[in-house]
Amino acid sequence: MQVRLLLLLLILCVTAGCGGGDKHLPSSNPPEYDPKKVYTTPAASPSAPDVGQPVAPPPSSPAKSPAMDPVALRKALEAADRTRAILQKAESLDAKAQTHAILEAMMMGEQAPPELRTTFRKSFDARKAQIHQAFEQRYHRYQQALDEEHKSPTIQLPLRKSSGSEPFSSYRVSGRGAREAHMPWMHLVGIEMLPRGTTVSLEPDCCGVWKIVTIPESAFEGEGFSLEIKSAGRYEADKDHFSIDSEAITTTTKVVVGDIATVNVKILKKNRAVVNRCPSASGVVPGDASIYEEMGYSVTASGKDSSAGIFVHDQAKTEAQTDEEGFVQEITMQITAADLDGKTGDVLRQESGKAVKKRDMPVVCSDCTTRVADAAKKLGRMAGWNYFNAELKWRKPEYKADACVKIHFEPATKTVTLSPGASTKVMAQLRTVAGDQATEGRLFELQELKDGKVTPKDEKTAPQSPAVFTFTAPNRRWARSAVPGFKVSNSSSRAGRAGPEEWEVANGGMRLQITDRIWHDPESSYAKMGGAQFDGTVQFEIQLEQVADGWFRGEIMTLRPLVVRHVRPAAHPCTGSGSRTEDWAVSAHADPKTESMVLHWSFSAEDGQASWTCTGPSGTWTDQLNISLFSPADLHKVQMLTKTGTKKNLNGGDKKFLESLSVTVVEGTDEDKPMSGDR
Repeated sequence: MQVRLLLLLLILCVTAGCGGGDKHLPSSNPPEYDPKKVYTTPAASPSAPDVGQPVAPPPSSPAKSPAMDPVALRKALEAADRTRAILQKAESLDAKAQTHAILEAMMMGEQAPPELRTTFRKSFDARKAQIHQAFEQRYHRYQQALDEEHKSPTIQLPLRKSSGSEPFSSYRVSGRGAREAHMPWMHLVGIEMLPRGTTVSLEPDCCGVWKIVTIPESAFEGEGFSLEIKSAGRYEADKDHFSIDSEAITTTTKVVVGDIATVNVKILKKNRAVVNRCPSASGVVPGDASIYEEMGYSVTASGKDSSAGIFVHDQAKTEAQTDEEGFVQEITMQITAADLDGKTGDVLRQESGKAVKKRDMPVVCSDCTTRVADAAKKLGRMAGWNYFNAELKWRKPEYKADACVKIHFEPATKTVTLSPGASTKVMAQLRTVAGDQATEGRLFELQELKDGKVTPKDEKTAPQSPAVFTFTAPNRRWARSAVPGFKVSNSSSRAGRAGPEEWEVANGGMRLQITDRIWHDPESSYAKMGGAQFDGTVQFEIQLEQVADGWFRGEIMTLRPLVVRHVRPAAHPCTGSGSRTEDWAVSAHADPKTESMVLHWSFSAEDGQASWTCTGPSGTWTDQLNISLFSPADLHKVQMLTKTGTKKNLNGGDKKFLESLSVTVVEGTDEDKPMSGDR
C-alpha cells in the first residue's frame, strides 16, 4: 500500500501540468552521509533542461561549497521542518487520501516561506479541483500501465559516455548499475536515451535490484492535462532477502500562470526496507531500512527567483532475534537521521541513536532527539512490517523448497534393515538449509507409516542434543510396496519451520551370498619353484542398501581361512594354515525393466597370519609366512538377474592364481517379496 501511496503522490503533483524536467533516474541506494563531507549538486533551475542534453555528474572531488551563513542555515532548517511536516500530516490517512493531502499541501505552498505562498495559491487555486479530479480519473490507468511495464524483461544497454570535457565516468544500465556516481541522491544515466516503456535495472544495494519503469505516454492522455512522470520503480529482493512496500519515484510539475509566475515542483521518493529471508541458526535476522525523500520548488516571479528544498535521509541497520518457535520477539535499530540542503547538498543536521521495537509494542527510542525518535517510528514501522511478513514465510513456507530449515536423520532414511518387531534409535536435528548448521527447536506431530511405531511424538532438539526417537517395525512381514517408517509432519525452530520429512527402513535392498575361493595354480612356474602355496575360501552374506535410484551398495568385513601346501612333498613336505581379514565392497546398478543388474566388487586384505611346519633330514621346523594371495583381475564384474534365487558361477585366473566365485541372490528386488529377517 505504501508503494502505491508514494506513486500516487508523485502522479498527483505531476498532474498540475506538463513541463520539462530533470531526466534522471533515482539511484538504487544513496550512500551513507558523512557529516564532514560536503556534497554538491547543480542548482535547481526554474525551467526544465533540454531533453537532449544529459546532465553529467559532478567531478570526483567536488570543490567545498562556502560555509552557510546563519540566516541561510535557519531558512534551510525551516524548509526541512516544513517539508517533513507535510509528509507527517498525511501519515495516518489511507493511500488515496494521503496522496490528495500531500498534493493539496504542495499546491497551497506549505513548503514555501510565507512570502511565497500567495504565488503558489495564485498558480494553483483555479486548478485545484481539476488536478484532484484528474488524479481520480487517471489513477487506475496509471497503475495498470505500471503493472504491465513491471512485467517487462530487463534490457541490457551498452556503455554510454558523456560529451564534453567533464570527468564523466562510464555507466552501464544493468544489474550491476552505475557504481561510480558521486551524487548522494541520484545516478545520472540519461533516461532520454531509453525508449518509452523500457524497463531497466539500476545498481542493487545489499541485495536484489531496482526495477525502474518509464511509463508510456498513452497512460496519461486526459482532458486538459499532459502529464509526465519520468520514472517509477519497485525494489525486487533476491532469493536471500525479503522486501515489500519499496519504491523509487521521480516526478516534476511545471505550472506557468500567465505573466505572474512559473512554479516548478520536484518530488523524489525512494524508500525501502529489506531483511534476510531466513534467520541464522541462532535466530538472528539482519536487515536495513531507508527513507529517502526530496521535496523542493523553484519560483520565478516578477524577475525574482526563489528556490528551496530538502533531502530527508533516514536509515536504520536492524537486527531481530527469534525464539524457539521462530517468532521475532525484538528488533534493535541503529538509527541515522539526516537532512541535506536541497540546493547545495550540504548536511544541515545529522543525528543518531538506538531504538528497540518489541513484539506488539511501539518503538522505544532511548535518549533520542525528537528528530531521531521521529525517524525511528517510521523506520520501525517499515522494518516491523517486513519482519512480520518474512516471519510468515519462514514459519509457514508455502513449498518445501522455500523452507529455511531441513530435518537431518541419523541414521539416514532407507539405510537400516530391520526384522519384524525389531527396534532402532533414530536421531533427528533441525538444520539450516544455508550452511547446514544445527538450530534449537522442536519436532512434533509425528505420524506412523505402514504399521510402524515411533515414540515419542513430540521432542525438542538442540545443536548438542538431537531429538531421539525409537522406531519399531511391524510384527508381521511387509511387502516392498508398503515399507514401514514414520513422518515428521511439523516442526519449529529459531531458524524457521522445515517441510515434512519421512524416515523409512531400507526399501528395495538386496541380500547376496558370495562364495569366493582363491588359490595358487600348482602348475604355475612360481608353484614349481617350491614356494608356499595358499588356498583360501570365504563365504558370507552381504546386504546391499539402495543409495540412489537403481544403485545399491554394501560393505562387510569377513575372515578368510587359509590352507598352506607345498608343491613337492617328497623332498621336504610342508603343511600349514592361516587366515586374513578382508574388507569387501559390493555395488550394483539394477535395471527394473529387465530385472537385471551389473555387480561390481572388490576387497582389501588387512591383518593376516600364516605358518607351516616342514619335515626334512635334519628334523622338523615351523616358519612364519607372509601371505601372498591375490584375486585375478578378470573376476570383478558380472551381469545377472535381480530375482530371488538367481545364482551365477564364475571362474578365472592368471599366471599365478586361480579364482572361483559364486553369487546367489538371497533377497532380490522382486515386488512384494517379504523383507529380510522373516524368512
